[in-house]
Amino acid sequence: MKKNALILSLAIVTLLTACKDEETTSSITNDQAAEMVSMSLAENSMGATAIVQTSVQTGGSTTRSAAPQKVQSVSPDLTFAKDTTFTLTSKPGAIISYSFTATYGYNFTLNLQGQFTSATENYTYSGNYDAPRVSSTHTGNGTLALTNMNTSVVTVNGTFARTANHTFKGTEALTTNTVVNLNLADILVNKSTATIQSGSATLTITGSVPNKGDFSYTGTITFNGNSMATLVIQGQSYSVNIKTGEYTAI
Repeated sequence: MKKNALILSLAIVTLLTACKDEETTSSITNDQAAEMVSMSLAENSMGATAIVQTSVQTGGSTTRSAAPQKVQSVSPDLTFAKDTTFTLTSKPGAIISYSFTATYGYNFTLNLQGQFTSATENYTYSGNYDAPRVSSTHTGNGTLALTNMNTSVVTVNGTFARTANHTFKGTEALTTNTVVNLNLADILVNKSTATIQSGSATLTITGSVPNKGDFSYTGTITFNGNSMATLVIQGQSYSVNIKTGEYTAI
């Protein structure tokens, strides 16, 4: 009887220890992961939204006359390269301040009507962001493929990567070294307004917190239109404003 009681006690201790280990495998909370992903999406932090919108705007405003003369005068479905750099800076005194620089390298395909039907693009960016809850410095890169460029709605597929140092403020102050990767699928963008109408993405977010350990999450993003998206991380859903990065658990 005593032997059985001892075995039962050891089993309970082992189970409790395992549960405790499972609860502490991540050095950040689900909400903190959601905040970093939301920043990686947001227009005002040079997130994926800003990258996609600027890509469509630049591609949509490029005309056949911008191509070299030898490309303008020959058959369609030829390509030409174009590089562009732009900066994004917040207004003085803004509650959320930011400063970013991005460089895009395009390869456009054109037709005889002087329209660009598709483009491939490589981009890099860097900058910093400071908001009431969190600040960050980050760099990133990726590739995009734009199709249906001669229609009113452009389709965008590609990748977005961000390597960042985040500092959370307030009572749960901590610093993270983070990598966010997004795979963008069939993002539909209105060419005249550069607004995202629909699409989806899969994501991974990995990193570490000094003296606390590593973290790793996976999830999905659904773009809903009207500057909103639904983010799901480890089964928890969030509503995200892709212009501002504000998020709410739902």
